[in-house]
Amino acid sequence: MQTNYSDKMIRLLKNPVSEIIRKLSFAGMIFFILLSVVTLGLSISENNKLKKNPTEFNPVNDTKYSTLTPEYLSESFATGYGGMISYCIAVTADNCYYIVGIDTDKLDEYKGFIEYSNDKTLSKPHEIVFTGVPQKPFPDLKKYALKNFNTILDDKFKSPDSSNSFFEKYYLDTTMTPVPDYTASLILLFFSALSGFVYNRFCLSRKKYQAIHNDTIELAGESVLFSIDADLSAPSTVHLTERNGCNVYVTDTHVVSKVDALKIIPLADI
Repeated sequence: MQTNYSDKMIRLLKNPVSEIIRKLSFAGMIFFILLSVVTLGLSISENNKLKKNPTEFNPVNDTKYSTLTPEYLSESFATGYGGMISYCIAVTADNCYYIVGIDTDKLDEYKGFIEYSNDKTLSKPHEIVFTGVPQKPFPDLKKYALKNFNTILDDKFKSPDSSNSFFEKYYLDTTMTPVPDYTASLILLFFSALSGFVYNRFCLSRKKYQAIHNDTIELAGESVLFSIDADLSAPSTVHLTERNGCNVYVTDTHVVSKVDALKIIPLADI
């Protein structure tokens, strides 16, 4: 096909679907989808590792999943979340005191351990191991623990001071398990959707215009296109433009328009 067209003709023949936008938007959509899947897989894998290898509970640091082995366990001194969680004091072998949140429906499972904690004449039950997610206590939880300390644990335990530092910054919520972090995957899926929108808006939705455009060029043939190109600059040619970008040229032989696709109509057919 003739390539030395005028600038006017080149603009008329320009593809209505940008190849660069089409390729970049499609590639971006696929790339972000694949990356989000990989990121989600890594997040799930990391989460499974946490569940298999919980770290020792540290009431000062916000670890993702922790384990705590108490030597003694108090009765519940408070409840939360509509009574769904019961809060107890766990005392470890090295005489450290921690607050643990236990599913109220499962509290009976630890009844024997709680009774042993307050009566050393009883046989020691099997060891229990709590696993859960460290959480910051709700307001006044520490105060409740300090206030009820002497009524839920007998005199053999040391008396706590009145400061909130006695139970540190976090308690162990045994009703919770770590969940995968979906943040990165959601962000990547957003960019994938954005790329898909661009691909649909500027490529798929304009596919029909691409077909009309190509058919017009093919039916006209190179000789007609070259003839029209010469007529575009003729003094007798009328050029009309609209705000929506429509270009209409009325030559001595044809009406040529371009909005979304090129259209060429011979005047003899009108």
